[in-house]
This record gives sequence, C-alpha cells and structure tokens, in this order.
Amino acid sequence: MKIKDVTRQEKDELKTVRINLKTTKSVSKWLSEKNISPQKVFDLAIVELRKEK
Repeated sequence: MKIKDVTRQEKDELKTVRINLKTTKSVSKWLSEKNISPQKVFDLAIVELRKEK
C-alpha cells in the first residue's frame, strides 16, 4: 500500500510520529516482532490523519 499526494502538513506531522517510533525501543521491538515495517506505520498514520479531517 503506497499513498500518493501526501501533503506538506501531513509530512510534518508524520515526521514527528516516525521519530517517536524510532526512539521508542519497546515500540520498535514490538513492531519488528509483529513484522510491521515503519513504512506501513507511516501509511496507516496518513489514513488515520485523513479520517480525522
């Protein structure tokens, strides 16, 4: 799943999310155990952001 046309604001919001995910060791460990890539998390976050608007 690749999301096109990510807006500038969404990118900024998600950059923070991404940094938080990477810095949280337990989260990244959990994600790798579940075999979820950071890109998938990023894509799902965009979907959720768009639902809120």
